[in-house]
Amino acid sequence: MANTYQLYNPLTGTHTRYETEPEAKAAFAELAKQMITVYTPSVNEEITHENGDVTWTPVDFASQLVVTI
Repeated sequence: MANTYQLYNPLTGTHTRYETEPEAKAAFAELAKQMITVYTPSVNEEITHENGDVTWTPVDFASQLVVTI
């Protein structure tokens, strides 16, 4: 009996077969990086001032993110 791994890529709508678990994990990590690039999630720090005004300041978490499997 031989096991293979199918990785679904929602960007392309296709599955790709990988023969080994390490190959599938590496492809999954690469896909995760692509998803972050394509969908560009963002985080803002919300700062409430003494007068009640609120300021949102972007936080660059994307450059600090490391995807590992």
